[in-house]
Amino acid sequence: ALPFKISRFLTKFTVYKHEAKLIESSDEILSAPGGVNIGPYKDWTYLWRLYYALNVGKKTAIYSISFGPLPSNKLFKKRSTWVLKNVNFLSLRDKKSQTFAVDLGLNHIPSIDTTFLDQNDYKSLTKALNLPDKYIVITPNELDRWHHQYKNFSHEKIKDVYINIINSFIEMQI
Repeated sequence: ALPFKISRFLTKFTVYKHEAKLIESSDEILSAPGGVNIGPYKDWTYLWRLYYALNVGKKTAIYSISFGPLPSNKLFKKRSTWVLKNVNFLSLRDKKSQTFAVDLGLNHIPSIDTTFLDQNDYKSLTKALNLPDKYIVITPNELDRWHHQYKNFSHEKIKDVYINIINSFIEMQI
């Protein structure tokens, strides 16, 4: 409840002051892409930024996120639903999120999921991208910064895991 009930205080006297000024000075707000911050990760700061942007009248777009299922926390669920219903543009990258959106009556459009491509005709994709018949797509990211299961891992450990994966593929000469 804290970020929403004392939003005015947060924007004047805390670390949120800088973020609030940044939001207020922007013409439009674009959040892209995102994980399930509005959902299992229950990211209050992420939600507060979007909520604040809408409350100060900024055109706000959320592009290519995943969301849901919404947590059982009533305040988080209520504010998440309000934000998702009131953004000016919402695109969702996976079928599961799109199903949640339909269930909530959200106006949204599907977008591409660069990690889990929902495409059956991969031959046309490889041709369009001029890829060989055999290829591998790796989408590394900083899991230690955002994923709750990897927050205890060091950045170097995550990097080493990615390097080992890439080296395995190189050794296999796919």
